[in-house]
Amino acid sequence: MNLYNVEAVFPQPFSVEDLTLDVNQIADFCYDLKNNTTVKNEKSNCGGWQSGNVDIESIKNIEFKKLLNEIRVGINKVSSNIGIVPKLDIGNLWININQYGNYNNSHRHTGSILSGTFYVKTPENCGNIRFENPMAPLMDSYLHFWNFKENEVSYYPWFSSGAMFPCKENMIIIFPSWMEHSVDRNSNINEDRISISFNTGKEHKNENTQ
Repeated sequence: MNLYNVEAVFPQPFSVEDLTLDVNQIADFCYDLKNNTTVKNEKSNCGGWQSGNVDIESIKNIEFKKLLNEIRVGINKVSSNIGIVPKLDIGNLWININQYGNYNNSHRHTGSILSGTFYVKTPENCGNIRFENPMAPLMDSYLHFWNFKENEVSYYPWFSSGAMFPCKENMIIIFPSWMEHSVDRNSNINEDRISISFNTGKEHKNENTQ
């Protein structure tokens, strides 16, 4: 019997890993930064607090420094697996604290190649991250043109309009910076949702000018 194998031609690389860091120490660092700085961003976030770019060279918090090392290891393992040759480093990094009702609109991370998020605090019903399939509008127009009934097309994974990743503490997700994504509303009345997001850049090596 001849079999017609189906393969994904234009896949997008995602990596999800569980870490074993002391998230309470990292959360303390995040709150300390929030309480002791007037700098904040207002980009994709609707409510909540988003820090400016964190000066990672000045960080003294031991667990946060461990996180920086885990991020560097992670982005280079992912980049190596997908065929990126130059070594990558953290380009910029910022903190997100979403209280009840806060969320993040759909956005991309321009100027980078890989981006990611580490989840510090994720209480129940605090919201998940959602990625949009860039081909969804085109696929939808074709499927609607042919008037497919709902039970005639299996929308996962070939025709899916997006993907949702449940967020949990100590989890890191790394993804292509061009993937449009959003964060659900935090529906937990009593607890904040804390995450740390980052972009990558090429590693800068110190050159000997002598």
